[in-house]
Amino acid sequence: MLKLAFDREPFWLDMLPGVRMQFRPITVAAILSARTAAADVLRAGGGDSMVKAGVAFTRSLAHSGISAWEGIGDAEGKPVEPNKENIDAALEIWSLFDAIDRLYVGPALIQDAEKRLIALAEWHFGGGDGYCKACSSTCPNCPYIEHAPRTPVAIAAWAVLQRAAGQVRAVMGGVYALDFGAVLMLADAMGALNTVLVEVLPEIEPIIIRAYARDSE
Repeated sequence: MLKLAFDREPFWLDMLPGVRMQFRPITVAAILSARTAAADVLRAGGGDSMVKAGVAFTRSLAHSGISAWEGIGDAEGKPVEPNKENIDAALEIWSLFDAIDRLYVGPALIQDAEKRLIALAEWHFGGGDGYCKACSSTCPNCPYIEHAPRTPVAIAAWAVLQRAAGQVRAVMGGVYALDFGAVLMLADAMGALNTVLVEVLPEIEPIIIRAYARDSE
């Protein structure tokens, strides 16, 4: 059941030892702004555009979400306010960026990430990869951009899923399942074993199996 009664008051999260932040709840407007920021990076292209898009997404939500903090100061140790410049500086500290992404952004976006990954897998394993390679330019509504994962966790999950198509169980009649154990071991080796991947694997499995069946025909 979808419950419409929810708390919209800012809340505090302990981020690192001695550091805590007050966040505003993530709104629809904040999500849409973050998606736009990520999409702009993807359209610009580049070899690491997927990673940069995830950073842009989290950065946008941090800008709109952080309302106060404690335990953060300038080079001399004097407390500073969470304005845009200081938030950007704080996000350059990996441990703090990771904490914001995991504790604030991640929980609100797991469902959205799963939907995106499933839609992306439908396109990619359904022949979209070959279609795009044959295309001379990027389509305005390219599924690889429209459904691209926006967070580092989802990006890591997609990197595993792209390689998971080879981790299958098969008999003489063909491929019938993913080898979940092998996929999870691969994810662990890649440093990409996370909740989003575990949750979405059962949904992605039939998509990959259909791709094998189609190729065999």
